[in-house]
Amino acid sequence: MTVSLELNQPINLQTVEDNEFLFYLAGRVPVSPANIAVTAVPSEVSLVDVLRSQYPGMIETDPSGYIRLTAKARPGVVKAGINVVRDANEDVAAGKSNAEAGDYESAVDAFQSAEAKVEAVVERFNVVDYESEKILDLLEYINRRQHDAGKQVAREPIEATLEEAEQLETTGEKQCGGNSANPPEKPYLSSKSGADSPERTKSPGATSSIATAEATEDGESDSKETDRSSTTLESPSLVSSTDTEGSGSTEAESLITQSHTFRSNAGELDAVSDSTAKNLERAGFETVGELTGVSKSVLTDVDGVGPMLAGLLLDIVREATSGGTTPAAGTQANDDNASRQGDRSSTAGTVPTVESDDTTGEDGGIMDDIAAEFDDL
Repeated sequence: MTVSLELNQPINLQTVEDNEFLFYLAGRVPVSPANIAVTAVPSEVSLVDVLRSQYPGMIETDPSGYIRLTAKARPGVVKAGINVVRDANEDVAAGKSNAEAGDYESAVDAFQSAEAKVEAVVERFNVVDYESEKILDLLEYINRRQHDAGKQVAREPIEATLEEAEQLETTGEKQCGGNSANPPEKPYLSSKSGADSPERTKSPGATSSIATAEATEDGESDSKETDRSSTTLESPSLVSSTDTEGSGSTEAESLITQSHTFRSNAGELDAVSDSTAKNLERAGFETVGELTGVSKSVLTDVDGVGPMLAGLLLDIVREATSGGTTPAAGTQANDDNASRQGDRSSTAGTVPTVESDDTTGEDGGIMDDIAAEFDDL
């Protein structure tokens, strides 16, 4: 059963399930009687009277007339909360199945739904002064699974970008003969003379200038060298040769430049698409750089979440039936909780391993026993 009562829905107090209504109130107290829509109740005063009669000792009003819950409402709120946790467990199972199938977006949605339900339970348990370390452990587990699924969602566009960058770089390397680090020089930008470049073909005009330069005095040699350089660049045959070489080199160098720029951008990912940014935000990342070290393998699944849930619910039953109060500070229970908190700190970033029992179903077959025990509250 999922608690789905809303403030704007008329509630028939004669037919509503008691624990469900108490759970409903626990999420809204303190609340004015005027803000509770009910049927067959003529006035605010009579509503309070009806509630006090139907829930003896569980309902009280403060000096402002607002409705509150007492400690006696705790067992009913806890019992209704167990039903919500069971619904959350179904969402967890769906999220696990989606993750195993590679549908990480659906997995994130399922884990978010489970998280919202368990958080609602924790909030209402706090209203009646009930605390459960097991419930907090379950919430931590759900958060971790949602976080991991979100990382996988964010990885997909990043990997696609990197793959495109690698392909572009490979194309550039092929154009440059496999040497992207040292692309060929552009001959037409070289300051060397035609005599020093074996690829070049000297034109008759260039040869004449060289011969003239060698025959002149040292004082005239510098000016002739300048003429020789000028004549070389203006030679029709030489310009044609360098244009042919420069075209191929330019194309190759352009590809290499693009590939390096693209790879740099892909590695840094300074600007990502809106959808990727949304996924990253949902995964809890502030920078994309955190994703670079994420393993390509999917996080090992924990099949024992069912037995773990059954165990935590059984603990809740025992606590709720042992006097209706949470352990006092300094008790052995708090010492155990502190020890568990220390264990969680020492294993941060890992998923707790739990014994699984695939033969008895998701909850190990204990949920029915838990429901039966709650009937005695």
